[in-house]
Amino acid sequence: MAFKNAAFLAIATILLNLGILGDANAARIDVSCELRSTTATVGDTHGAGSGSGRGGLDDPVGGGGVPRSKVTVRGYGFPKGKYYAKVDSGGNSVKSRPKAAVSRQVQFEFDSNPEDVILEAKTAIHPAFIQGGVVRASIRDAKTKLLIKGYMTTNCIIR
Repeated sequence: MAFKNAAFLAIATILLNLGILGDANAARIDVSCELRSTTATVGDTHGAGSGSGRGGLDDPVGGGGVPRSKVTVRGYGFPKGKYYAKVDSGGNSVKSRPKAAVSRQVQFEFDSNPEDVILEAKTAIHPAFIQGGVVRASIRDAKTKLLIKGYMTTNCIIR
């Protein structure tokens, strides 16, 4: 009888530990985004800004400047493999190039600044990509296309 109790206790302890460790290593994602307007508009080299300040495709934040959209998607607790991120805002959608998880983490950056896209290997997006100040992102397995972590929606910083 003592052997049965000891065996039950050992199995219960192992199963409990596996459950706790599994939750601690579960995949999760964080999304951050920023939409900002510079002080100069396209073709305005004096920095005074000549926009109407009313918003629209060329000026979604209404500040009279050239918009800039930035989105970062970070994944934690991912097993070894390659992944890609998909980001949506309003009717806009973009997918990153696949990246390998390093130390169970993977990060994707999207930017409308052409210099940062080239120098920092970010995924290019339109300056007015972010619509309504909200972005939704997901991470998928690059090989199977399976959704690894569900959609995360976040409100963007607007400057």
